[in-house]
Amino acid sequence: MFTQIISKQYLRTLMIIHGALTVGQLLFAGVTLIAKNGSEMNPAESDINNMLLVMAVLMVSGGIAMGTFLFKRKLLAIQSSNNLVDKLNDYSTALIIRFALMEAASLFTIVCYLLTSNYIFIGFAVIIVVTFIVLRPTRANVLRDLELGA
Repeated sequence: MFTQIISKQYLRTLMIIHGALTVGQLLFAGVTLIAKNGSEMNPAESDINNMLLVMAVLMVSGGIAMGTFLFKRKLLAIQSSNNLVDKLNDYSTALIIRFALMEAASLFTIVCYLLTSNYIFIGFAVIIVVTFIVLRPTRANVLRDLELGA
């Protein structure tokens, strides 16, 4: 019954938001890789590289962890609501917050690559994009997260 309540338009909107955020990261990474074109960092700047590496690890782990924490916290509040429209609107907000925190970390790592030419930063961005793809909104995920299938 609830599978018909979750409209195709609502899911399409969530998927468009998710797709735009994912494609934005991929395009920025692609443009950065093309613009950098194998340029190497000056060895004197290795201290900057190390500092950015630590910051990137903190941003990636913090972005994923905080996004997940805030998303689950928001879900608890959403699940106690009785109004389906409010639930769906709040769920969209929770997803956007989760994805925004992850995307911020991804964009930071891409900028770090631009500054240092260290491919480890691109690796971090790939990890976030893969996480984005795994967490894409689907009808099953919405039903499960909002506990509408029971």
